[in-house]
Amino acid sequence: MPNDTAGLIGIVIVGKAKQRFACVGLEPYTRTDGEKTMLAVWEAACRVCGLPFRQASSSRVVNPSGMTKTCQNHRKSKP
Repeated sequence: MPNDTAGLIGIVIVGKAKQRFACVGLEPYTRTDGEKTMLAVWEAACRVCGLPFRQASSSRVVNPSGMTKTCQNHRKSKP
């Protein structure tokens, strides 16, 4: 488990469409291979309605292009 993940809290990243993602916390996660790691919890405003939503991602890769851009109500449903 990386020791520097606590440094992510408070970090704000901005995507191409100027959408801001703020790291608001970390949560423990156990991978399928049994290794314990941490997930970064990000908060952003839905780009459709503006309501805040949260999502988790790997704490090792911080890339806004892979982030979800909309709240649960505005995501396209997958068949």
